[in-house]
Amino acid sequence: MPFRQFASSFQPHQLELLGSAFDSVWQQLSDIGAVPHQEERATELRRRLALTIVTAARNGDWDPKRLSELALERISNAAIPADTPGIDAKECRENSTRCSELATSASSPKVREVFEDLALELEASQTCLGKNPSPNRA
Repeated sequence: MPFRQFASSFQPHQLELLGSAFDSVWQQLSDIGAVPHQEERATELRRRLALTIVTAARNGDWDPKRLSELALERISNAAIPADTPGIDAKECRENSTRCSELATSASSPKVREVFEDLALELEASQTCLGKNPSPNRA
């Protein structure tokens, strides 16, 4: 549970709402390949995501959908940049396509905008354009 350290600061039902928002964003990031494979980087992303959600909740936002939107918006810049070694052009294009699909089925205009921006950013990257291909994976 990513909110264990905050257990004394929130009621059980509040922790449930925070967890629901966290799980939603984590799944969306996972769906587009934005969750790092390295455990250390994934742990750091989880930590930042949890802190982002807690901060929004402490500012009075308790709607899990709204918490998810805010967290996704703020954390989307933490996704793996497409030009990072280990991301090949095919994977980059697939992630861009997946972002476009998620934008189409987004639950709100803000989430749609975040996924559209990610899709455009991925598609415009040097990796997707094939101008700076990453080394082949072993």
